[in-house]
Amino acid sequence: MLLQILGIFVVILTAGRWIVQHALHWYERRFSNSGILLGSFVLLSLLAASVAETIGIHAIFGAFLVGVA
Repeated sequence: MLLQILGIFVVILTAGRWIVQHALHWYERRFSNSGILLGSFVLLSLLAASVAETIGIHAIFGAFLVGVA
């Protein structure tokens, strides 16, 4: 379980951060509506929360990591 927790931290804070930065640049060039962007971040937070809950830690930690990233 500890390896899964460390894995989610590493994935979200490295690869997840890189993907979100590139997605933000792509989004800013193409769209002007901020509602889609907000919805995307809410979806990412819920996805990370469900993954965190699945591996046995509280969902708030997954959503917090998305906010940190």
